[in-house]
Order: sequence, then structure tokens, then C-alpha cells
Amino acid sequence: MAAAAVVAIADLRACRKESAAVKALVQTLQELKLYDASHGLELYEGFLGGIEKNTERGTAAALEAVSAVKEDPEWAALLVAICATMSEADGVVLASEVETIKRICGQLGIDPSVAKAIKIDAKDELYE
Repeated sequence: MAAAAVVAIADLRACRKESAAVKALVQTLQELKLYDASHGLELYEGFLGGIEKNTERGTAAALEAVSAVKEDPEWAALLVAICATMSEADGVVLASEVETIKRICGQLGIDPSVAKAIKIDAKDELYE
């Protein structure tokens, strides 16, 4: 949820569609069924709030949380897929979101082109 928050706020605003994307992702991704959807949304909103309150500290805290999956290639790839999905949630992928995903990929030791290859299409869940 930390990476989702960093990508959502990369354009300096988070919108309802991005929150809906987080909820849909939490509900649909088997790997994230460690907690219920409302808890996943709370985690996302907590990271987002931290970034909004103090961009530098909040982003640093979120990126530190992202680092927790660095040693697990499957979780790292899933995290990058979540980032790619978040960048598309509001219908517009901005350069700031792409740069944020590249930064997260670099932190995880993943080639940024992987983000394009492993996108998750949550649109069916979002617009039911």
C-alpha cells in the first residue's frame, strides 16, 4: 500500500479513482488477502496522509516500507504491477508517476520495463 500511495500522490493529488483502485486490488489479488479490503485501504490512506503532511518524510517512510519486499522477487514484481495499475487509475499516466515507478523499481532492483509487462487490469473491478 506504501508504493500505491507514493504513485497516487506523484502528480501532487490523489483522487477517488486511485482509492477505488487500491480497494479493488486488495479485493482481487490473492497475494494481498492477508488483510481485509478496508484494512488495506486504511494502510494506503495512512501512507498517503503521511506524504501529504510532510512530503519528504512521508515519502521516505513509504519507500522504506517498499524496501521490505526487495529480497522477494514475486512480491517485488507484484508491487511494481500495483504501481503500474495505480498510475492508470485516474485515466492519465503522468511523467511524474512514471518517474516514481522507475524510482521504486530501482529501489527494488527491478528493470523498469517490467512494469509494462506485468500490469494488472483492475478496470473491470473498478467500473462494475
